[in-house]
Amino acid sequence: MEQESTAVQTKKPINKLYIKILVLVMAFAAPYLFTYQRAEKPWRPGNLQANAPAPTKYAQEARNEALRSGAVGLGIAALIMLMYQIDTILSVQGSKKKKEIKDVKVKVIMAFFAFLLWISWTCVSHIMLTAHDEINDVPAQLPGLDSI
Repeated sequence: MEQESTAVQTKKPINKLYIKILVLVMAFAAPYLFTYQRAEKPWRPGNLQANAPAPTKYAQEARNEALRSGAVGLGIAALIMLMYQIDTILSVQGSKKKKEIKDVKVKVIMAFFAFLLWISWTCVSHIMLTAHDEINDVPAQLPGLDSI
């Protein structure tokens, strides 16, 4: 009987801080890697050499765009975590009892919905930033466009 109780005491749960840090790292890395891979080798119709290495200028622009996309993903993940913390604090204060979610199924479903929320907000933010860049992009200095 004593051996069972010591075995239970020595088993440590996974620290929630480590999980949050891992989620934040992945929230930065996933958009960064996806955007960098897409921006470094832009798709062009009829281009058979799409896998050729990009010039340095394009690589630097791709890196900047990927850093911005990763920062957006990280900021949105931090915002969702902050909203969850505020919700738990307010729900505890409102009921004067500490409400804990004990069921694993509910935790998994909440994490899945948070992931879907992160994906949708990140995609929408990235589309908004891309549209902003396209609208405010300086056109090429071509002959005959001086009057515009």
